[in-house]
Amino acid sequence: MNYFEFYKLPVHYKIDQKNLRRLFLQKSKEFHPDYHGMDSKLDQAAVLEKSSFNNEAYKVLKEDLSRLKYILELNHLIGEKSNNNLPQTFLMEMMDINEQVMDLQFDYNAQQHQLLLDAISLKEADFRKNAGKALQNFHEDTSSSEDLKIMLEFYLKNRYIRRLRKNTEKLNQG
Repeated sequence: MNYFEFYKLPVHYKIDQKNLRRLFLQKSKEFHPDYHGMDSKLDQAAVLEKSSFNNEAYKVLKEDLSRLKYILELNHLIGEKSNNNLPQTFLMEMMDINEQVMDLQFDYNAQQHQLLLDAISLKEADFRKNAGKALQNFHEDTSSSEDLKIMLEFYLKNRYIRRLRKNTEKLNQG
């Protein structure tokens, strides 16, 4: 059973957060160990497992990028047997930004640092814009494999750029 099935939700990228929270709390109450104290040890263990599953499901589905990753995993697009190569043009652009980060590490300049952070923000916004339609309209029964490819590329680029942002933000702390 996957997390969407657990909550009886369709596999969507866009999700009603209030409904998800309501379902989580409902399941939390249903599988709370205090309500199963008189059950057999085997039943208590099963309830504890379901409670853990509920917590993990909620954690994954409530956050956009973890939910996207999960959808991609369900569709076998990321994981052990998948090929998660980024486009060469993207990697070249990132190489330029990485060089700028290295330059700032050796010769820090606050203005250049801010310009670099702004450039990264523009890249992130551009990625989201390009993937926006595929993300917002994704439904497991109606979305095309092309939509999934767009979502995968967005996820991989976003993961890369978030790491780059984190490293860039650390520059003024050193």
